[in-house]
Amino acid sequence: MRVDEQQVLSLSQAVWSSLLGLRVEGSAAVQASARNEEPTLSSRVVFSGPWNGALVVECPESIARHAAAMLFSADGETASAEDLGDALNELTKIFAERVCKMLPGPAELSRAELVASTEREPWADGQPVSRLELSCEGRLVRIAVIETETAPTAA
Repeated sequence: MRVDEQQVLSLSQAVWSSLLGLRVEGSAAVQASARNEEPTLSSRVVFSGPWNGALVVECPESIARHAAAMLFSADGETASAEDLGDALNELTKIFAERVCKMLPGPAELSRAELVASTEREPWADGQPVSRLELSCEGRLVRIAVIETETAPTAA
């Protein structure tokens, strides 16, 4: 199964714009300068049902700080690591709910959970059906939809 990457890009743009007031651009806008030199966070939601897989969102800490400020009316500069994780998890959950409508059949969604930074690439445990590299505020954001034979275990 393939997931239309243009649809995933459009969903990304809508979510980032409406919730965070940020603009994301497609892979053509991602340049070497967009490669992150700051710590990144990754969050994953697992889909289970007729189609099994996961959605993974990875972004730099600064974007997670902005998300915490926008979603929780928090001070992004002093937000705790837990606040950053909660903000990215919330974004991932919202995004997964929209992506779920593109998948065959009804699916159950897991709770969004952070992927430990010690794990290898969080999307390495299956077959990517969509993998985007986006530029947000000049920083790299990755979004992947991964298909697996069985529902992956949560992080």
